[in-house]
Amino acid sequence: MFRQDRTNPSTAVSNWRGRHESSKGWPSTAVSSWLNGGLFGATWYSTTGDPEIDVDGSYTWLKWTGAGSLTILALPGGSLAADVLVIAGGGSGGRSGAAGGAGGMQTATSVSLSETEYTITVGAGAAAPSGGTENNGGLVGVDSSGLGTTSAGGGGGGDISGASYYGGSVGGSGGGAVLSGTPSAGTSGQGNAGGSGHATTGYTGGGGGKGAVGGNATSSAGGVGGVGATNDYDGSATYYAGGGGGSATGTSNFGAGGNGGGGRGGATDSAPGVAGSANTGGGGGGGKVSYGGGGTGGSGLVVVRWLTP
Repeated sequence: MFRQDRTNPSTAVSNWRGRHESSKGWPSTAVSSWLNGGLFGATWYSTTGDPEIDVDGSYTWLKWTGAGSLTILALPGGSLAADVLVIAGGGSGGRSGAAGGAGGMQTATSVSLSETEYTITVGAGAAAPSGGTENNGGLVGVDSSGLGTTSAGGGGGGDISGASYYGGSVGGSGGGAVLSGTPSAGTSGQGNAGGSGHATTGYTGGGGGKGAVGGNATSSAGGVGGVGATNDYDGSATYYAGGGGGSATGTSNFGAGGNGGGGRGGATDSAPGVAGSANTGGGGGGGKVSYGGGGTGGSGLVVVRWLTP
């Protein structure tokens, strides 16, 4: 990142600052151009969308939690290879239904960058299903993309009749509800299938996560959400893309959300499914009965990093 103490303060370039110093730097929010690592052998680039930017060890990293762009302005070294993490928005839990699946999670390494603009898209988590009836399945999360990689939004949890809201091209598949068959598979390399519901008890399945399938409901509890996976591109190993937990009847036998931002399931009218955590792609927990709605999906993120010159 740009630091005043590493450049000649008498030159005009010393006016350029990193976005984390925006209150002292360039006043325009439309262009956040800055210099990475000094004047010589450095990479010039600009960003929009106000990403978090820092240097950790050998890497410079940029993390977007909303839409933006990365523009490579100049490559004095002639080339630049980047790693990218792309997580889509998680699916929401069904209303009196199953849990939402995690947003698709993918990494790409050694992506060759050139002097051009790259659009960054960060998917929102799926909204909770509307309406007061029981037969409302969860919704699918929004895709995320960056530097040539696109991850698919998480699948919505099935409704009480098992309608195929969890089908299609999704990251982690939503769980199955009471009368459903086997939930659809997640998108290969991005997520896993959700768990099945229990027809006798009415408990519902957990949503699929990046690291594991969602748990099947049992005669005593809703299915647990599938675990996510870790990534350290922003300097700290963190779990992302956990599936939501399935719903149950009672006060404490809901399914736990998967590690990686998955929301736990609902258990009674007063305990709806919990939302997936923001910027993790976690799936929302399944809801129970008409007033215990499913949780919303967690939003995604995009991280880009490269070796600091």
